[in-house]
Amino acid sequence: MILHILFVLVFSYLFVRFKDRKLYKLSRQLNNDLLTIPFIGHLYLFIGTAEDRMKLVIYFGRKALNNGGLCALWLGTKLFTVVADPVTFEYLSKTCLEKDDLRNIAQPLIGNGTIFAPVSIWRPRRKIVASHFGLARLNSFVDIFSQQSQVMIKKIKNLEGKGAKSVYNFFKGYSMDSVCETVLGVKLCAQNETNHPFPKAFEENCEIFLRKGLEPYIYSTPFYKLTSSYGKFVKNNAFIRDFVKKIIKSKREEHENKKENDITDFDEGIDNHKPQTFLDTMIKTSGNENGLTDEELLEESIVLLIGATDTSATAAALVAMMLSRHPNVQDKVYKELQKVFNDSDRPVTAKDLTQLHYLEAVIKETLRLYPPAPISIRKIDKDVTI
Repeated sequence: MILHILFVLVFSYLFVRFKDRKLYKLSRQLNNDLLTIPFIGHLYLFIGTAEDRMKLVIYFGRKALNNGGLCALWLGTKLFTVVADPVTFEYLSKTCLEKDDLRNIAQPLIGNGTIFAPVSIWRPRRKIVASHFGLARLNSFVDIFSQQSQVMIKKIKNLEGKGAKSVYNFFKGYSMDSVCETVLGVKLCAQNETNHPFPKAFEENCEIFLRKGLEPYIYSTPFYKLTSSYGKFVKNNAFIRDFVKKIIKSKREEHENKKENDITDFDEGIDNHKPQTFLDTMIKTSGNENGLTDEELLEESIVLLIGATDTSATAAALVAMMLSRHPNVQDKVYKELQKVFNDSDRPVTAKDLTQLHYLEAVIKETLRLYPPAPISIRKIDKDVTI
């Protein structure tokens, strides 16, 4: 019996080696000296904590930099080419548009939302979505951002004299409130209602989603459906989708009532008195030939919630951390803020933001050093010479 199993394993391994001989040849050329275990590849390296796995990402990035910008990474029997050279990455990002099959781990959460959709869906839908994010529309949301930031500042002030604390959760609550109001038109009050079920379900599922990407040896097996994590994900996902669906339905009814009474006043899609949310403008155009269905609106709304909440909170927390580590830079930022606001507690305006040149440079440099989304995975479906 043991010999039979051993024979099957050896035969399967030799068959895979022969079938993917081109990939194995490429792997040798990329000069990865790490132990590669048959059928497992380098997956064994990902066992550990989330911090261990992030260190591994940094390790492979540096290994690629020291190897001419490229190195090999085997996840099971699948070869990934780690690209750390910016010129090569730019070329590949324009040449290879299809996302890798790893996007399937996000399918239950966001469906065919833009960031993980196949090119056939992503290309036309991106044009529709992008058309609703002009500078004028973003500037119309500054009052909302300012109001929510005042709530966050009051929360942070309570930490004075209590030692070192992480500010990430404060930025996360601020981002969730701001995004829900500007995307969905809903005042969530997550900063004040810490036990609100929507942010809790959303955060738990985002965490599970990230773990699925970093622990494929667990989440890609049939046994995953037997875990408590899977049950929690399914329950949360149903709640999130139902929550957003109800908002979409309510907004559609509201829009139809306004159409019937002919009281809607749009100026290029923007109400001069009240900012039109993403959902408002998308529903307004959904009756056109290129409009989105309710399911597509649901997918894009969830994508925006994920992208704007988690990445914005991470970026803001990183900027705060960098300012704390560089007091001289912090002083320059403070002086610039004083020059614009002069000790005033007045709300921030769009014009104010255009005058904060040094702060903008600090944010951009922080994002260059610590991008909130440090990995982009593309599928190579044809030979590419780099």
